[in-house]
Amino acid sequence: MTDQQQAHNEHHEGSHNHRETFEIHGAEVFTESHMHDQAATVSLAICPNEGATFAFATLVTAMQDIASRAEAAGGIIGHIKAFAREENGAFAHASVTAAGLAPTCEGDVSASFGEEADIQLVSIVLLISFEELLSICRDVLG
Repeated sequence: MTDQQQAHNEHHEGSHNHRETFEIHGAEVFTESHMHDQAATVSLAICPNEGATFAFATLVTAMQDIASRAEAAGGIIGHIKAFAREENGAFAHASVTAAGLAPTCEGDVSASFGEEADIQLVSIVLLISFEELLSICRDVLG
């Protein structure tokens, strides 16, 4: 291991990795959040409850709200991305890079996805803490 790699590893030994679970709109949400240098990262895996579906449009709206609130808190949006896909080939993808900009979308963003779907939302924002970004995500989705 080089000195540079060792310094990088030592830098991240003190990084906070946080995991928690909460409920929204008939779905369980598993979170993982941490800091990487000055960037807060929050990853959400959304798992609809048995028999429930989750509207992807909810995530598109949430992404815009997260961007607005994060920028209002002094953050700079790296990116906020969401996707959903099912084994039958149904999918949706959206990306936001700044508050006030329309999201870039692909697939069927008006679709609802069921309990077997893989639904993810990832936010990377510079200059705010992961705790603040996670709080914004929870508030917006809750």
